[in-house]
Amino acid sequence: MRYLNSNKGAVLAGIAILFLAICALASYMRAYIAMPWIDLPLHFIFGAWFAAALMYYGYTRWLSIFLFVLLIGTAWEFFERGYDIYVAIPNGITPAQHGWSDTLSDSLVNVFGASVILVARRLGLNGVTLLQYTHGTPDERGSAEEA
Repeated sequence: MRYLNSNKGAVLAGIAILFLAICALASYMRAYIAMPWIDLPLHFIFGAWFAAALMYYGYTRWLSIFLFVLLIGTAWEFFERGYDIYVAIPNGITPAQHGWSDTLSDSLVNVFGASVILVARRLGLNGVTLLQYTHGTPDERGSAEEA
């Protein structure tokens, strides 16, 4: 629980809650039918967020992070299949699963999102570094504004 008491832990928990709320709202509003492209970006965001959360909690081995993201992503796909069998199909609701190609692409995009975070971390990039790279340091911005 000490992690959730820190600012980073609270941010990660908030992102998780926001992510789940967005997924539930998108499903309820049938956004996956109206905008089928929304599925892959959400899986990418999940993979990236989950990899960042694992690194925050002390996981450092790339293979462990890949496998854990793949494991949780696969569990999610089983959840979607169970939802289809027990809720969607009997009630005439559009199913969440759209075949093996959907499952495979979702899993690959989860891992791709994790890969982006792992490569960024390997390169020494974090939020502060990226902001400094794109906007300069506060000293550099100050001297540019004076000129």
